[in-house]
Amino acid sequence: MHRTFPEGSSRHPRQAFTLVEMLVAITIIAILGVLAVTMVNVSFEGDRIRGSARQIQSYLQGARDRAIHAGQVRGVRFLLEENGVANSAGNPKTVTSMIFIGAPGVVRGTLRIVDRPPQGTPAAAYRTGYRVELVFDPATGLPLDGGKTWTELYNTRLLVRGSRIRLINGSNDYFASIHNSSFPPPGQSALPGNSPIGGNQLVLDRLHPDLKAGTQNPVARRQDLIYEIELAPAVMANQDPMLLSQGVVLDLDNSRLPGDWHNPARTVYSDRMDILFSPRGSVVGAAASVGLLHFLVTDVGDVELAGNAGVGAGIGDPNKEREELLVSLFTRTGHIVSTPLDPTDLVENANPSNQTPDGIPDNPFRLAELGEMAK
Repeated sequence: MHRTFPEGSSRHPRQAFTLVEMLVAITIIAILGVLAVTMVNVSFEGDRIRGSARQIQSYLQGARDRAIHAGQVRGVRFLLEENGVANSAGNPKTVTSMIFIGAPGVVRGTLRIVDRPPQGTPAAAYRTGYRVELVFDPATGLPLDGGKTWTELYNTRLLVRGSRIRLINGSNDYFASIHNSSFPPPGQSALPGNSPIGGNQLVLDRLHPDLKAGTQNPVARRQDLIYEIELAPAVMANQDPMLLSQGVVLDLDNSRLPGDWHNPARTVYSDRMDILFSPRGSVVGAAASVGLLHFLVTDVGDVELAGNAGVGAGIGDPNKEREELLVSLFTRTGHIVSTPLDPTDLVENANPSNQTPDGIPDNPFRLAELGEMAK
């Protein structure tokens, strides 16, 4: 028998694809590959930021657990990234690492209350308080009770703004605070010639009336007093900084921080950004008065974008390309949560009476205040 084939058909079956079919197949594979890589990159970007937020949360929780277990103050110091993204004043404004710190130390010695500032010192520097000076042993030229001078303690970053001082006179104790005018302005590393701390002097605020020079009290005016100053916490032994994931930072400009971590204009951040936990688990020190702290975890690219624009892009700004998360700390309880931003946008932020969305969240911290967890 003879098999017949339709007119125009081949007697032999086709053995390969045509060039057009191969090009179509390659194009489809390439498109799928690009989509897959994009999805992986998006997932990776989100994982970096979420992972870093969990790192910060766990690190703070670790310091809190250490305080409770040891029965002593423990904490975390956020380390300013000196070569990181700078603000409009040229100063760093991001954090990429942190380290555990221990309980504050105490220095004890003898001081004297004096009436007038040294010659050449602007009187305005003393408008808020009284000047005291460290008493030295005339035979040795060293502090009367030994130990380091106030200038040395300042230069080693142990005597800082916010330190408290206790004055002891027999059975009476008086407490005062060391005024900021004792130190050079924030961001100025060198000691100016007329800086009180440079001459081993301090300016005390809220000094008890019994101790003020010129009163009739027998302890007044040039009476030597024993003092104790609470020093800044020191880094714990055998501790290395914990680094965030590559490219992830804490954006300080858009975080809610204690007031003594920066100057009023937020152009200079402190190199002593400490969170301290008490043995009961609550936050102590200057940070305790804030109530609720928020740390914005984001990608460095979005922070750089804001800096290049000459302004600080606000939290939740739609021009940012990557995810933003908050790590929030309730200072009264020591509770720490990681939360997403609340995207609700019902009014214009610059003019809340205008019921027109502007693309920026009205209150990005709301979910953190409600305690909603990040996924």
